[in-house]
Formats: sequence, C-alpha cells, structure tokens
Amino acid sequence: MDCANNQAVVSWLASQGATWYSASAYSSKGNSTCQRSSALTCTLANITCGANYSVQVVAGDNKNCSSLPSQAATFNSGPCSPTNVIASLDCMSNIATVTWQDTNGAEYYTATMTTGSNQSYPCMSPSSQCSFPDLACGLLYSVSVSASNSQCNSSTTVGASLQSGPCIPTGVSVVMDCANNQAVVSWLASQGATWYSASAYSSKGNSTCQRSSALTCTLANITCGANYSVQVVAGDNKNCSSLPSQAATFNSGPCSPTNVIASLDCMSNIATVTWQDTNGAEYYTATMTTGSNQSYPCMSPSSRCSFPDLACGLLYSVSVSASNSQCNSSTTVGASLQSVPCIPTGVSVVMDCANNQAVVSWLASQGATWYSASAYSSKGNSTCQRSSALTCTLANITCGANYSVQVVAGDNKNCSSLPSQAATFNSGPCSPTNVIASLDCMSNIATVTWQDTNGAEYYTATMTTGSNQSYPCMSPSSRCSFPDLACGLLYSVSVSASNSQCNSSTTVGASLQSVPCIPTGVSVVMDCANNQAVVSWLASQGATWYSASAYSSKGNSTCQRSSALTCTLANITCGANYSVQVVAGDNKNCSSLPSQAATFNSGPCSPTNVIASLDCMSNIATVTWQDTNGAEYYTATMTTGSNQSYPCMSPSSRCSFPDLACGLLYSVSVSASNSQCNSSTTVGASLQSVPCIPTGVSVVMDCANNQAVVSWLASQGATWYSASAYSSKGNSTCQRSSALTCTLANITCGANYSVQVVAGDNKNCSSLPSQAATFNSGPCSPTNVIASLDCMSNIATVTWQDTNGAEYYTATMTTGSNQSYPCMSPSSQCSFPDLACGLLYSVSVSASNSQCNSSTTVGASLQSVPCIPTGVSVVMDCANNQAVVSWLASQGATWYSASAYSSKGNSTCQRSSALTCTLANITCGANYSVQVVAGDNKNCSSLPSQAATFNSGPCSPTNVIASLDCMSNIATVTWQDTNGAEYYTATMTTGSNQSYPCMSPSSRCSFPDLACGLLYSVSVSASNSQCNSSTTVGASLQSVPCIPTGVSVVMDCANNQAVVSWLASQGATWYSASAYSSKGNSTCQRSSALTCTLANITCGANYSVQVVAGDNKNCSSLPSQAATFNSGPCSPTNVIASLDCMSNIATVTWQDTNGAEYYTATMTTGSNQSYPCMSPSSRCSFPDLACGLLYSVSVSASNSQCNSSTTVGASLQSGDHAHPPPTPPSNPVLEFGM
Repeated sequence: MDCANNQAVVSWLASQGATWYSASAYSSKGNSTCQRSSALTCTLANITCGANYSVQVVAGDNKNCSSLPSQAATFNSGPCSPTNVIASLDCMSNIATVTWQDTNGAEYYTATMTTGSNQSYPCMSPSSQCSFPDLACGLLYSVSVSASNSQCNSSTTVGASLQSGPCIPTGVSVVMDCANNQAVVSWLASQGATWYSASAYSSKGNSTCQRSSALTCTLANITCGANYSVQVVAGDNKNCSSLPSQAATFNSGPCSPTNVIASLDCMSNIATVTWQDTNGAEYYTATMTTGSNQSYPCMSPSSRCSFPDLACGLLYSVSVSASNSQCNSSTTVGASLQSVPCIPTGVSVVMDCANNQAVVSWLASQGATWYSASAYSSKGNSTCQRSSALTCTLANITCGANYSVQVVAGDNKNCSSLPSQAATFNSGPCSPTNVIASLDCMSNIATVTWQDTNGAEYYTATMTTGSNQSYPCMSPSSRCSFPDLACGLLYSVSVSASNSQCNSSTTVGASLQSVPCIPTGVSVVMDCANNQAVVSWLASQGATWYSASAYSSKGNSTCQRSSALTCTLANITCGANYSVQVVAGDNKNCSSLPSQAATFNSGPCSPTNVIASLDCMSNIATVTWQDTNGAEYYTATMTTGSNQSYPCMSPSSRCSFPDLACGLLYSVSVSASNSQCNSSTTVGASLQSVPCIPTGVSVVMDCANNQAVVSWLASQGATWYSASAYSSKGNSTCQRSSALTCTLANITCGANYSVQVVAGDNKNCSSLPSQAATFNSGPCSPTNVIASLDCMSNIATVTWQDTNGAEYYTATMTTGSNQSYPCMSPSSQCSFPDLACGLLYSVSVSASNSQCNSSTTVGASLQSVPCIPTGVSVVMDCANNQAVVSWLASQGATWYSASAYSSKGNSTCQRSSALTCTLANITCGANYSVQVVAGDNKNCSSLPSQAATFNSGPCSPTNVIASLDCMSNIATVTWQDTNGAEYYTATMTTGSNQSYPCMSPSSRCSFPDLACGLLYSVSVSASNSQCNSSTTVGASLQSVPCIPTGVSVVMDCANNQAVVSWLASQGATWYSASAYSSKGNSTCQRSSALTCTLANITCGANYSVQVVAGDNKNCSSLPSQAATFNSGPCSPTNVIASLDCMSNIATVTWQDTNGAEYYTATMTTGSNQSYPCMSPSSRCSFPDLACGLLYSVSVSASNSQCNSSTTVGASLQSGDHAHPPPTPPSNPVLEFGM
C-alpha cells in the first residue's frame, strides 16, 4: 500500500502459457483495475480510504484465453481522517474526553492535547473516544485526532481547543472574628480561575460567600458552638469549577450559658453556681462579685463551679461565660447571692454573781439580722431568744456549774452562721456546810474542816480574833490548817467557797481558844558573888501560871509554878554550863512549849601551875598552866617594865607570844574566864626576850682594794655583834665586837657574796642573822679573744673564755673611721650579723657586773665580706646564642664571677675584676637565672646577687608532619613541642608563593579552607618574647582534588552502556564514575581519562551518575553534582497472542516492563510482511488479519532513550474463508508502503 499516494502496488509470479496479466482490486467502496500488460506488477490507483480490498490477477494468452482469477490477496487501504472531533471536560474530575466520528479503515486512533507551551499528551484508542484523566489544571489545550491502521496513518483532524478546570485553591486559612461573629477566609490564587466561592459547613448550619474574584471573603452569621469545615472552590467563565480545596477547620465562639443558678450551703458557706451546658464551650468562667467590685473567678470544664471560701456576710452578683481557644461568649448574669452571716466574734461573758445571772456581749457580724446566745452546762442550760441586739442576759444560772457560751448570727433567709468560738465561765460556787474547828495543844495548830461543795475551785477558811484581826487560809480541799495561830487568843471560825467568778456566802462555825503564848524575854543574870542565877520573862497571853528550870551536867535547879514573872535559881556550881527554859499554862491544862532556852555559864575556877619559857632561836615565849573547870578561855598576860601589857587569850592550857618585842624583861600572869565571870589571876616568874635582829645592814664594795665595808644599826638587848660574808669562792668574817661596822678583806674576783649580822646578849642568846645583804665582787677580765667571719652570711662572731663574776660582756668592733659597734652578751660569744660589707674592723672584749667592770682584752682585726653585686642586667644575643651580663662594683671585692642556671644546663664566666662578662653556649628553650658573686683575696665571697632572669630563644620545632582529612579538605600540621616556645607559627605556601600562616600555643594547627588541587609546602617556627627559632620545613602536602564539573551522560542503547564524560579537575590523577539506581549500580574503574563507559546498565532503571576525582595519595574529592539518565526499557515478557475467530481480530498481550513509555507489537507473515501496533499499555489488537496465514508475534518496549530487544511470542494462525477461490497465480505479494 502506497499510503502517501493512495495507491496499491500488486506483483505476482509468471504463469506458464501467459502473455498478459490483468490485476483487479475489489471492495465495497469501489474497484480499481490495471490494464492488461505482460509485466509482473501493476499499480492500482484511486484506492478509497477505509476499504478492505481483495486483489486477484488473471493470466491470458494471445488467443484471448484467460485463466481463472488467482487466489485473492487482501489489503486494507489507509484509514479515513476522523470527523466531528469534540472535546468536553468533566469539571468535577477534571477529566477531558475527546470524541470523534468512527472512520473506515481505522484500527486505532491517536488523540492529542497540546498546551500553549507545546507540551503534548497523546492518547491511543481503538474506539471513537479518548479520556485524559490527569490534565494539568488551569491550562488551554488544543485538540487533534488521527486514525491509524497497520498500513497507514490518516491526516490529523484538529478540533476546538479546551480549557482545563481551574486549579484547586491552596493556602486556605480562617481567622475567627469573635466580636462580629464572622470568619474571614483567605487563599492563594488558582491558575485558570476567574471567580472563587468559600463555604463553611457545620452541623449547626452553613455559611457561604458569593462568587467573587477576590482572594478573601467574610463568612457571616456564624453559629455559636459549632465546628466548621471551610472549603474554597475556584471557577471560570465556562461555569467549570475546581474540586473543593483541602478543608480548613475552625471552631466558632461558644454559646452563652443559660439557666445560671447560684445556691448556698449555709453550714459550709460554700456557694455552688450551675448552668446549662452550651455548645462549643471548652471551659466556663463563673464569677462572683462583691458590691465593692472585688471579683472571684472560677474556671471549670463542666457545668458547675464551687466557691468554698466566700467572704461571710456579703451580697455577691453571679455571672457565667463560656470560652474556647477562639472566643469568649457574652456573659450571662444570674441572681445575686447573700453569703452566710459572719461568725460572731468578740464574745465575752460577765458573771452577775449578785443576781445569779450572766451578761453575754459580742461584736456585730456582717450580714446578720438576728443573734441568739446559749449557755450549756451539766447542771442545766440557759438561752436568750433571737434579737438584733449585741448583748443578752442569761438568767437562772445554777451555782457550782461550768458553762460554755456560744453566739449564732442569722439572716432573713433563715441561714445562720456557725456558732462562735465558745466563751466559758463558771457560776458562783455553793456555800460550804458542817464547819468544825479543833486545836493541837502541842503544836498550837488549829484544823478547820467542812463538807465539799459544787463549783468551788478553792475555799477560804477564816479565823478571826476578838479585835477583828482575820487569818484566812485558802485550800482546794475540804480542810485548812492554821499552824501559826497567834497564841492565847479566842478565834471565831468561818468558811466560804470561791471560783474565778464569784464567792459563796460564808458559813460560821464554833469559836476556838489558842495555846498560851510561849514565854519570851527570858533572861538570866548570874550573881557571881552569891553563886545564884536570877531568871525573868515577859507575860504570855492566855497564861495563868509559869515554871522555870536550869539544867547542867554539874546539877539542875528549878522554881515552882507561880503566876510571877521572875524566880531565883540557887546553888549554882562553878565551872558549869546551864540552860534555862520557862513554860506557860492555862486553866484548861494546855501548856505552851518551853520557851527558847536562855543559857548561862557559872563562873570558872582559877588556873594553877603557871610556867613561862623562851625559844632564843625564834624569840617565841610560851606560858603554860593547869586546866580549870568552867573556863571558856584563858588570858595569859606578859607585861613590860613600862607596864605595857600583851595579853594572849587561849581556849587551852598554853599560850605562845611569837612576836615579843625583842630585848625586854616581861612579868607573866594567867586568869580563867567565861561569858558570866572571870576567875582570880595567878602570877608566874618574869622572862627576858631575845636581842633584836640587827637592821640597816649595808655593804659597799671597794673595787680598787678588793674589800667590802659592812655597817648596821644597834639592836635592843644586844651586848655584841658579828658580821660574815659567804660565797662559793670563799668566806670572810669579822670577829665579835660591840662596834656597829667592820671591813671584810680578801674579796675574790668574780664571786657573789651574801652578808649577815648577828646580835647577842650576856645569857648567850643571840638573835637570828640579819636579813642578808648581797654584793658581787668585780668580774675577772676575759681571755682568749678570737674573731671569725662566716663568708656566706657575712656574720662576724667574737668568742672568748668565760670569766667569773661577769654578768655580761661587751664585745666591740671598730672601723678604721672609729665607728664602733658594741655587742652586749651574757655568754662567751657575740655575733655581728649586720656588718657593713667590705670594711676592716678591730675587736675588743670587757666583762661587767653591777659592781665593777673588768679591764678590756683586745683581739685580732677582721675584714668583712665583699658587698653583694647590684645592678645586674642581662641582654640576650639571639644571633650568637650568648647572654651579656653586667653589674656595678662592690666594696671590698677584688674579683667577680657570673653564672646562669637552668634545668637544661648552666653557663659561668671565670673570675675577673671586670664588671661585665659574656655567657656562652646558651641552650635553646631554657629559662635562665643569672647571679653575680663578689670575692676578695682571702677567698671570701659575697652572697649571690639578686637573680636576673631571662629566657633563651626557643628550640626549632621537630617532627613536622602535615596530614589531610580528605573528606573535609582540612589540613592539620603537627610537630613536637619544643622548649621555650610561647607560641608557634605554621605556614602553608602554594607554588605561587601565596602563604597561609596559622599561629597556635599548642603543637598543632588546622587549615580548614585549603584551595583544592594545589601542592603546599609546610614549615613551622617557634617564638617567645625574646627570639624566634629557625624555621623547620616539613614535607609538602597536596590538597584534595577539585570536585569534577561538566558531568554528562550519553546512553549507548545498542551495547547497554552509558558513556560518561566530564571536565578535568585540578590536582586529580585519576577519576571514577558511578551510576546508582534501585536496580543496581555500575562503576568505572579508576582512570586518568576524562570519560568512561558504564557497562551492564540494568534495563528499566533511573540512574544518578556522580564522578569522583582522586590523586596518587588515595585522597579523593567529594562526588560531583549528580547527572541523571534513564536506561533502555526491559524486554516485554509473557507475550501471548489470541484470535477472535468471529471477527478475525488478533489480540497480543504482554507483561508490563520497567522503563517502557510505550510498546510496539508486530505480527509478521511467513513472507516477512510485518504489521506493527504501538500501544502505551500492555495489549494491542490487529483487526484486519489476512486470512489463513501463520503469523509470528513479537513485542518490543521503547522510551525516549532506547528500544528494548524484541520478545518473540507464539505464532498465530489467522482464520480460513468459507469457499476457496480458484487457483491463483503462485506467490502474489502485496507491498505496503507507509
């Protein structure tokens, strides 16, 4: 079939005996015939579209005899172009449907919708319509249809254009306008839309905005308490609207609460507010407000709220509002509520004891209109009736009861407060009964008893004298004792009961006479002359008789009973101790206790055998005698010739006189005494006292003559004196003499003497030695004086031999300018720690005590230590690794030496008289301390000078290593820490001498932003405040290769490969490309080429390709930006061909394959005539198969990149005709041109 020219070319094989041929094509649409010709081919013109032709060839000869027609060969002409192309749109689903008039000869149709940007969407269909379910919204499409069969495609018929449905609105948001009960909806513009409409839906009703081109609208009349769902529809001028937008939801404001009721629990004063639940409320706020506008809100998720702590006695207004997360409802006001009256306070009770009533009062309670007070007791209760007054009187109070009083406040609504805090009171007690009084004569204690009475906290028993002097006794029990009754009186007895409120009336009992009073004023006068005692006393109240008695170990004496107030006790024995007592009695034979005893002693007996003796050593005289009865003490008396008496009172039979005046003659006498009488005096022999101890002893040392002169004052009673001096070095004594002075000779140097003087008399009794007078003899002169010097400390020490008698020594060092430095010392050495440095001193020592100084001993002279050098300074010579030290001159020095010390080693200058030196071989990285020493010719050197410190230059870093983190392209340079470095400077330098320094206090530095693909040289130096070290160069470092760019992929469908190419990357020596997909990966091996071929590409996969650049150190760049490609589709599988015998239509199906955009099924005859069918799905129909042929079936898949290999399915035999035609010429062939 020659589709382009609408012709069919027929060919056949030569027939034996034929000279001409004629071919004819027959169809229901018309026939076409070739004229007779000897050729074996001819062209049939004017082939009608859409017809099924049957072609037969007739062979003839020159005799006009022709064969039967050949077996018919059939073909279909090209299909006719579709007509009546109509495109329609289902606005709801945005599915476009294109329809057309079926056309003859068409096996399938291709409808195409094309956007203004020439993006086409084809739809292949065997019928007269095609649907486009996934149109892009809001676009204008042009529509065209063409018909096809296995031979030809018709010309394309263009229909009217079609506008797709507007896009669904997006970005829908709702803001609730609570104040106006409206919701404001907004959205983004939708492509293809000319109007919009928004609607809100809820179970309570809907609200809609009219159509408008605006991108916002206000939904009015929003119902309270509803949950709304808002959707926006976009429409166009053809009344086609989008699907509703994604719903945006919002809640309207809650409805106002209804049926607000407030109730009060009077007992607890808890108010409860309830209301009807309202739609849309998430929570409620009930508020109780006082008259002063003080509000108490209560928030609740339910329809009730409790107010447990209402202020009492106030009128509250009640309101409730509902709320949700959007809005608050309007407030619903309920009835007002009066809180419980306040509990009365200030309750007090005053007991009216006289009228047996209690008066209760209290403070006014807020909210109260009446009050009631009640008193409660176990004996009975009493209540005041309700009244608005703030006081009331409780009558008929029972005696002896404990009452508790409470007040209740109430209001007109019969709601009352809790009872007030109880005020308690006690009623007055009942009067006591059975009052009895009794007396114990021995103790004079009266006891009053009575019967207990109710309500009494205590009782008061009272005993009253005739003069109305009362003696009360308070008792918590039913008895009282009166231990201290006034004696000798007649008492009346009464008892009353009391509590804290009242006293009962008094009950009177019988009267009571108290015991006669104990006699007082008892006195005894001893009549020593008559050996009698006269007793007297004062009258006792209540007494009618008295009796007195005296008692002693030597005998007793008594006066008989009498009303008299005196009596005389006879026959008193000397030397006895008497006790006298008086008793008073009355007519009832009740007597007083004996009076307080009055004691007296009878006169003592006279002493006997009086003896006096003297102890010369102590000058104590002792007088003794024989003890005598009745003596309480004795008086011994020593009397001088001038009648000066010295008495000594003693309770024993001896008396000592330790402090007799010395040197006197005493007479001696003794008498006995007691408190009543003295005995007669007994006289003994006289006594001479010891001479007085010498006084005023003084000593004067005669240092020049080595003597001591002693003197003293005269001593009374002395006839001679003797003086002696004592020391460890020897003694010295003057012989006895009546003189008052003497000279002690041969006094030894360095001795401590004690001098005493003794006075004596003719009876060879001497005084004690006088108080010692001490003196020191002059000290001896020091010997062996030596001066030495401690060069290290510059301390001079002077030593000498200790000398006797020295209390201290004075060593003196004197400079050449006669400036002396004395040192006083109690020992045999003296130190001079603060000698001026560098001077020559002379040395001398003397000894001293408080009396004399020794002569001075001179020692050798002494040179002091050279002065410590000062002004030491150091300058570091970094270039020559030396330090130059300088200092000022030191007094006394003849040479100097400087030294530098460090943990790394020392450096010293040799001794020299110069004031500067150079320290060589200074070690790097060390902290040096420099000191200078000054010395003299005696090899004595000063202390080192104050240290001057300096730091040497730092050592050069070692082990410099540069490493690269390939992933981050961060270079890290490390090195070995070096001594003396305060910081380091690492530097990376490119080949173009561009340097990047990094300063660090540690042994590493990072370079985070290296340029890719460059070779850097690496160096490190150390620094401190003095010097910089030399630079250490490490190995060079290659930065990460640059990421490859310009990656592109070309698919090699024939070989199932992908060729990747890219641009060169700086620093790269190799590249590797990889393709990734969910079906598997493919990688090129490393290579320096800028292209590679990815083999074994899996069919039907979407690949992402990235290239990595690497270098010789196995460091690679990050992967390049991904380039994507699709591999060729996989070959179809499960190819099945079936035949509908009735229609002779073959259907080929297959399994969908990955990566296929469309499929081509082909049926091929045994003569290799092929009939292709293209389909986007997994089936194809072949409606006009030539009859009676065996077809091979194959399917291939295609996409924009490649075609898959062809899958061959089972072959298919087409159907036979009912009546076979005559035998045709053999092997006619139809050639179909496309």
